[in-house]
Amino acid sequence: MKDLLKLYSFESVHETEGEEKIFKWICKWLDLHGVKYQTMGKNIYHLTEDSDNVIFSAHLDQVKTNGPAKYFRRCGGIIKGYNERWERTSLGADDKNGVWCILKLLEMGCDIDFIISEGEEKGCIGISAL
Repeated sequence: MKDLLKLYSFESVHETEGEEKIFKWICKWLDLHGVKYQTMGKNIYHLTEDSDNVIFSAHLDQVKTNGPAKYFRRCGGIIKGYNERWERTSLGADDKNGVWCILKLLEMGCDIDFIISEGEEKGCIGISAL
């Protein structure tokens, strides 16, 4: 859960410092866990030549909202994010939950193919480039 909350803490709007920060954080996480990957732009991926492999795909960026989430509250099974003024803000759960699922599978030792792309909210820029 710690990694999911860390992902939520980035306001990763495309072509901003936040998207660059989340990209670097994910690369560092992958390095620390010994995961092989490649980058192209701010796209992070690992693809094998096995055409039968499922490719897990998620994206870095989110739509701009009330600023980055600084505080979190759990309400039942729901995590809500708040900015520094305690106003509700987006967690960018679309698609940071997907990124987190990929990281958890890798952490469990699953040998998966994955793509974590940039610029999905701006027209699938990263995935189109790959």
